[in-house]
Amino acid sequence: GNSKAHIAVGTSDYTGEGLPENQVEACVWINLAVAQGDETVLDAANLLRQNLLPADLSKAETRAMELLSKD
Repeated sequence: GNSKAHIAVGTSDYTGEGLPENQVEACVWINLAVAQGDETVLDAANLLRQNLLPADLSKAETRAMELLSKD
């Protein structure tokens, strides 16, 4: 439930810093931050969405919804 933590994880997933680079997971965590009202990463979220294949975007959206339902 902490948007700053979600941004940190998403950034690490995007850059591969500290864990394997994973654009789908980056999209999940950045979108969670946006869903919690953090508009500072809205442009990044939109860019991530645009750069994913439709199947990968679907995976990211499904995973984000699963995580949101657990909060």
